[in-house]
Amino acid sequence: MIPLTASETDAVLYLAEHEVVKIAADKRCVSEHTEKNQIKSAMAKLGVTTQIGLIKEFFRLIYGVEFNLKDARQLMASCLLILFLSTLSGTEQLTCRVRRVRRNEVEFYMAA
Repeated sequence: MIPLTASETDAVLYLAEHEVVKIAADKRCVSEHTEKNQIKSAMAKLGVTTQIGLIKEFFRLIYGVEFNLKDARQLMASCLLILFLSTLSGTEQLTCRVRRVRRNEVEFYMAA
């Protein structure tokens, strides 16, 4: 289980997607100050000192595997798209699972 609040989790996800705190804050409709505070709080809870470390640790906790930033971003975008499409189709709650297949390949699947 990830020891972050829903707001901190959103802050980390938007940071991973947009890379810049100001853009992430604008997308979430919160102030830049609030976004920074939530990111700092998440960093403290996960025991990391950099934003890249935060994103890597976050994805390690969720998926149980190590990702570089490019893998993490690509995976997150794919999962968000599939989850969004599932809400349009009225599908029940889905879970995104992932595992590293080879060094440069990541396999993921959606499960109900």
